[in-house]
Amino acid sequence: MRKIAFQNQTSPERFLKVQSTADLETIIHSGQPLLNTRIVVRIPTAHLEQSLRWEQKLNKSFQECGCSHGAVCATVAFVCTITWHIFQFSTWCSFLLWPLVALVTAGALGKIIGLAWARFCIIRIKEEIRKLQLDGIKIPT
Repeated sequence: MRKIAFQNQTSPERFLKVQSTADLETIIHSGQPLLNTRIVVRIPTAHLEQSLRWEQKLNKSFQECGCSHGAVCATVAFVCTITWHIFQFSTWCSFLLWPLVALVTAGALGKIIGLAWARFCIIRIKEEIRKLQLDGIKIPT
C-alpha cells in the first residue's frame, strides 16, 4: 500500500493507492477508521475503467456505516406496527410500546445488515482483483 501525496495541502483528505490484493488486505486489516480517506485503485493488469469501478465501489463500501439501511428498516417496522395497531385495537400501552421496540430493533438490525453488505462488497472486489492477478500470471511451459 502506497500513500499518495496530498493534492491540496489544506484538504484533510488522504489517499491510499491499491495496486494489488495485498494492498487491499492491508487496508482491510489495518483497523484504522477510513474517514477522510480516499482509496485509489490502479491495478497494473486491469483496464483503467475497471479500476475506476472498483475504486468507486470500494470508497462507497469503506464509508458505509449502515445508517441508511437502519433508517429504512426502522421506518418500515414503525409503519407496519402502527398500521397493525390501527386495525387491531389494543391497549394504549402496547400501542406506544411495540412501535418503539420495533423501531429500535429494526434500526439496529438494518445497521448490521448494511455493514455486512459493505463488507461483502469489499471482499468480492478483493477476490475479483485476486482472480485478475492470477489470470495475468502465465506459467511458461
